[in-house]
Amino acid sequence: MKFLRAQFFSIERLRSKSMLIGMPISLAILMLLVLNPFRQRAEATYEFAAIMYKHENYGGSDYLIKPNAKYRSLGWFNDKASSIRVASGCSIRVYIDADYDGPSKVFTVSDPYIGDFFNDEISSVVSRCR
Repeated sequence: MKFLRAQFFSIERLRSKSMLIGMPISLAILMLLVLNPFRQRAEATYEFAAIMYKHENYGGSDYLIKPNAKYRSLGWFNDKASSIRVASGCSIRVYIDADYDGPSKVFTVSDPYIGDFFNDEISSVVSRCR
């Protein structure tokens, strides 16, 4: 019982301190988890061979490409890519049409703008990583 009181006292002490800034600790923690201002975007690593972005300069929504994977169709991201980050040691071949058809281009480094021809036209992707 003494232990429980000590925990309660500590929690109450923390709560009273957090009330000084206007919110309970539970709300502050929830806000940090959900609306974390310090959260950064995923970086292209071997966990992801590449990240394609809806807008140039790596802006907007993103689509993660796994290493050594084939995407015959990009689903909701079809015809939306404008920039791409490529992980070191990986290459990404993009195709204009689904099922790896039509003109293609290989990216081995990140590109803040994929070019007028491929902008908003990519429909399938193949990734390769060493």
